[in-house]
Amino acid sequence: MKKSLILVALMSSYAVAGENKAFIGITGEYENIHGSTNDSRAFHLTPGVKLNNGFTIDLKTQMSSKENDHVTNSLIEPRVKYDYKIGMTDFTVWGRLGLGERFESTGNFGYYTVEPGVTYSLTRDIKLFVSDRYRDSISNGKNYQTNTIFVGANKNLTDDDVLGLKLYRKYNDTESNGVELEYTRWF
Repeated sequence: MKKSLILVALMSSYAVAGENKAFIGITGEYENIHGSTNDSRAFHLTPGVKLNNGFTIDLKTQMSSKENDHVTNSLIEPRVKYDYKIGMTDFTVWGRLGLGERFESTGNFGYYTVEPGVTYSLTRDIKLFVSDRYRDSISNGKNYQTNTIFVGANKNLTDDDVLGLKLYRKYNDTESNGVELEYTRWF
């Protein structure tokens, strides 16, 4: 009983003393696939929590459709991100790992992502970032290997509202350019 009370007290003090914050992100995406008239549109919904120890845990969900094929795909990807601020500079290096499942009409398959990045705080309210996401399927025979270079900016509209714009270029199995517009609400 005594150990349980100590454990509850420690957990409560961690939650109260910490700056853990929940969030939800809503993203619209447009992707121009090279050599095809099948451009893609997607909608992402990403709930998560940023822990006070530098870790962020979220769940990316996505629904996408190709313009001319009228094919809809979806995915779900739990992700973990770690931010590390470099000394007294305005730079933060970070890395994100994800393990997801893609749902297609031709069959579902698992995949993983690895994404290192750098963020620069231009001002208190504007952050610039660049990252390189590597993605590949876990299943043999699925063409899902891509490198995606992201460049973007986030603007704090208020203390709890952030607007982000991201441009990207995909290489390997898919060659494309795209843009994402994201709104994030912190709680």
